[in-house]
Amino acid sequence: MAAQSFFISDRVYSDFGRPKSLGKLKLDLAGVAEREFDYLGVWHVKVLAGDRESDEVEAYTIYFPGKSYSLISDELIDKLGIEILAPGEGTWRFRDDPPNKKRKTLLRPKIRFEEILKEILSN
Repeated sequence: MAAQSFFISDRVYSDFGRPKSLGKLKLDLAGVAEREFDYLGVWHVKVLAGDRESDEVEAYTIYFPGKSYSLISDELIDKLGIEILAPGEGTWRFRDDPPNKKRKTLLRPKIRFEEILKEILSN
């Protein structure tokens, strides 16, 4: 399996009953800061989009404490058949959707440079 990974938010972690960590991972975030995460194992993941859903794929699931949104890796985006149209607008579609089909991301996190810099400097 490729490095499909799914970083889950506090809400998802809670919704799934606060699963037990299988171990601690130290990961380098974008070559800037190393953080420790909880590895939760391989989960089966799929996209539910109202009118359809993606195929189910396996992903390494990692708890990302303190985050209000979940993150998925580029590899997982590919495996789920997602095509990102305009990330700033939160629009996407499934790879096999009609060319004019646009879907909206449910939760678009607002990340400001100052917040990221503050987090990096506090570690």
